[in-house]
Amino acid sequence: MRLRHITYIIIGSFLLFRAVSFFLQGDFSKYLASRKPGVFNQDKYNIIYISITNLRHKHLGTYGYFRKTSPNIDKLAKHSLVFDNAYTHASWTLPAAISLFTSQYPVQHKIFDGRMHADGSMPVLDDGVITLVDVLKSNGYVTAAFTGDRDYIHPYGLIGRFDYSEYYLSPKNKKPEEEEEEYLWAKYGVMSNVIPNAINWLRENKDKGNPFLLYLQGYDIHYPFALPKKIDKFDPDYEGDIDFSRFYWNYEAQEPVIINNKKYYSLKTTSEDDNMQVLFSNRDIEHMIALYDGEIFNADKWIGRLLNYLYANDLLNNTIIIISTEHGEMIGEHGRFMRSGPLKDTFYDPVLHIPLIIYHPMFEHKRIKGIVQLIDIAPTILSFSGIKKPSSFRGKDFTELILNDKNINTFYYAGSEFTPDKNDMVFDKKVLINVIGDNEWKLILQEETGKGGKKSVKKSLFRISEDRDEENNLAQKEPRILTEYERKIGTAPNF
Repeated sequence: MRLRHITYIIIGSFLLFRAVSFFLQGDFSKYLASRKPGVFNQDKYNIIYISITNLRHKHLGTYGYFRKTSPNIDKLAKHSLVFDNAYTHASWTLPAAISLFTSQYPVQHKIFDGRMHADGSMPVLDDGVITLVDVLKSNGYVTAAFTGDRDYIHPYGLIGRFDYSEYYLSPKNKKPEEEEEEYLWAKYGVMSNVIPNAINWLRENKDKGNPFLLYLQGYDIHYPFALPKKIDKFDPDYEGDIDFSRFYWNYEAQEPVIINNKKYYSLKTTSEDDNMQVLFSNRDIEHMIALYDGEIFNADKWIGRLLNYLYANDLLNNTIIIISTEHGEMIGEHGRFMRSGPLKDTFYDPVLHIPLIIYHPMFEHKRIKGIVQLIDIAPTILSFSGIKKPSSFRGKDFTELILNDKNINTFYYAGSEFTPDKNDMVFDKKVLINVIGDNEWKLILQEETGKGGKKSVKKSLFRISEDRDEENNLAQKEPRILTEYERKIGTAPNF
């Protein structure tokens, strides 16, 4: 009996040691503060790409946010390249992810969303389209991806190209009947699943001699913002009665309603009654944003654990780390909440303007002001590794921007389309959106085509240099600028 008791103590101590060693791998920021970057050279560095889906760039500390949402990311950013003007090309995850890996705009690769076609087929990236994964594999890289499901399932033709991939449907060891709401939400996949399993993969593969590409993605800050865990540390005094474990959205921009001299937005929500609406006051929206920030804080915690693991295993000196997102989110700007429905009013700055942080062992901290696009990242990764980009890649290598402040883009472009199904009972119009922008102006063309071919176009022109919040539409007041940028949109996918 005593021997069994001693055995339990030994096993328990071992498990405790493993748990403690996982969470206390050392402080990566101390290593970064003491490191001395060398001279940039092209070499086959390991690459870890972390995509935090729905992340608004201005909600990180390194971009000046007033809340401490991202302490670990901010520590890394102090020793990284921080891009102030990085832009995505779509407001939905799948087309943006395809653009990242193919270095093509959505209007070129034609994967606009993940909905089944009228003939029952799925949108699939053609096997003949070359991706970053394919190029790295052909140059000796081992590749792995740990993601949520939804936009990252194998049938779409992207994730299956990795040597190894996992996507997560629910938290480990959670049964649906025990925590139904948590189970349902977490089917998207979160960093608390992604990162521990990625670390296990690193343990098994980091010393095998091949450089690796490790792609990590999580839907932690996808709405609803109170699941899988409500983190109200940024607004603990909220006294409203909104249930933030539900989804809330609308399908296009809307004006607030006035009730007793107070502004409210009427949002749809998940319920048995499809017509259920919930009124949100400004105070409710403030709390929604605070919960969104809490989700960032939680994802950042897991990223910190990954960075500490990399430090403890001497991987920070030969690994490039990229932190970004596929797109941001609308949380009340222009009366638009989330990005549901047929794309309408989702191509504003909170969605298209994305964070981009690149840690490279040979680069010191630098803020980059030049415009870069999501499709430019893959060519730049290949350049870092001394690998020539394929001719099908439309993006530009921005190494010269980093080294010599040489601008590579005059504009950024975004564009996508939504085509309703024939039997769609909610949406009956095709929506086509094209955007062109620079550091001075931005033009959004939103075209709707109804039954019978009747078209309407909403033109929104903003002077970004003076109106970053895009509140003053100058399309009527600046006809010359409007005409100039309409012309540029016509040639944008080829510039």
